[in-house]
Amino acid sequence: MTPTQLEELKRMATLFKEALEDEKFNEYITQNHEMVKLKLGRAKEIADRKLREMLWRNYTLIASILILALVMATLTFAFFSLKLKQKNRALGLAYTRLQQTSQN
Repeated sequence: MTPTQLEELKRMATLFKEALEDEKFNEYITQNHEMVKLKLGRAKEIADRKLREMLWRNYTLIASILILALVMATLTFAFFSLKLKQKNRALGLAYTRLQQTSQN
């Protein structure tokens, strides 16, 4: 470190020491500290609320998808059940006709 930089550092340290001993400066720092704490607290509350809203939207979206999947599964089951009944009816009619022709 050069002598000029050393002198500048000593001067800054002296100014900082004097500022810490100054009552108005300490009061200013304390007030700003409280204001920063309040702003950070408010920002945390807002972030928590936004996170809860986002999670709620995600949960409702997942629930909607699950309900839609359940409805689709029910409709698919009903469709294939109806098709199976139609095939059984057709097979029953074919079996009846086969029996009638074999008896004749």
